[in-house]
Amino acid sequence: MKKRTVINEIEGINTKYLKTIKNVTVDLKQAFKAEITNYVENNLLQKTLKIRLQFLLALVYNIRYIKKGKKVDRYFHSISNLSKISRKFLTINNMKFHELDVSNCQPLLLVYYLKVNCHSFDEAYIQDCENATFYSKFFTKKPTAKDLKQLKKGILSCVYFGFEENNKINKKFKVLYPLTHLALKYIHENKIELAVELQNLEAEVFNNLIPKESNHFFTIFDSINFDNIADKEDLTSQIEQKFKSLGLSVKVK
Repeated sequence: MKKRTVINEIEGINTKYLKTIKNVTVDLKQAFKAEITNYVENNLLQKTLKIRLQFLLALVYNIRYIKKGKKVDRYFHSISNLSKISRKFLTINNMKFHELDVSNCQPLLLVYYLKVNCHSFDEAYIQDCENATFYSKFFTKKPTAKDLKQLKKGILSCVYFGFEENNKINKKFKVLYPLTHLALKYIHENKIELAVELQNLEAEVFNNLIPKESNHFFTIFDSINFDNIADKEDLTSQIEQKFKSLGLSVKVK
C-alpha cells in the first residue's frame, strides 16, 4: 500500500481512525462512473458533479488531513467531503466499510437542546423524530431521494439555522409543530447559533465511538463507518445509550 502523508490537527485521536484516513483507497473508475450516472438520472447541476469529482481526485492525489471545525467539534477530513455515492467505493486492505447512521439526528438533538434551555416543544415533534417519520410528515406521497435531500436542506437553512417565515417549508413546519416553531423563532431572534449547538451535541456522540473489532473506522458527522461487521451490534448499542443519556430514543440504521 502506498504510504501517504496525513496532517492531523486533533490531539489524542484514536490511532485506528488516523490510520484509516491515511491509508483508505477508492476505486476511482467505478466512483466516477457512479457519480456520472447519478448526475444524469437525478438531473443534477454540472457544477455539483464537477465538485464531487474534484473531491475524489483530491482524496487520491492530495495530502490528507483531519481536523476539527473552527466553531464546532465535528471532525472534518479527506473523506468527509465525498458524497455518499463515492464513499461506497472506499476500501482498506481490499475490505469495504459498513455504515451506521442516525435517522433525523439533528432534528432529534434539537429536542434535547430545547429541554435543557426550558423551551416548549410539541409532543408530536419528538414522537416523529424518535420514530424516524419527521421528514415524511412534509409530504403527501412517498418522496424521491431528491425530494428528501431538498427538504432536509430547506429545513436546515430556512427553519433551524436560518428562519424564513415566508418560506413554504417554514410555514409547513409551523402547521405541524407550532410550539417548536415558536421556540425556533425565539432562538433566531436572539441570534443564538443553533447550528453550533446541535453540531457540537452530535460530535459529543459520534466523536467518542470506538469499534472494538474493526481495525479501521471513521465518522462523518452523524454516521460511523467500520470494517468489521462484528462491531455493528455493539456500536448500535453505544449510540442508543448515548442518546438515552440525553433522554432520547433513537433509530440506528
